[in-house]
Amino acid sequence: MASRLKAVPCKITRGSFSGEKMFHITLADGQAYTSLSSYVHLLKSDKTPLEKQEPADDLEIEGYVAARLLNRENGNVIVEIPDGELVMIAANNLVSFPRESKDHVSVGS
Repeated sequence: MASRLKAVPCKITRGSFSGEKMFHITLADGQAYTSLSSYVHLLKSDKTPLEKQEPADDLEIEGYVAARLLNRENGNVIVEIPDGELVMIAANNLVSFPRESKDHVSVGS
């Protein structure tokens, strides 16, 4: 199966550096997963690109993080997220990414 760019719902907060953001997703087993990403791999809740200055300090916003679909297993999917990790999420949480990217999701942002 060819990998395809998708999006996973998340909460987004600022990271330590201007282009760095923290994203918070829920895994298939219900556990929370938090990691860092460049803002270029994140979308706002309306699926428009996140701007470098968003969100404002001390705010948490709803959005999406880019993910590459790798495999399907028993109602769940395994995706690769921008930090390079493979995580399992519920298949019904996966949505289409509004634009295709030539870049690989896994980056050392």
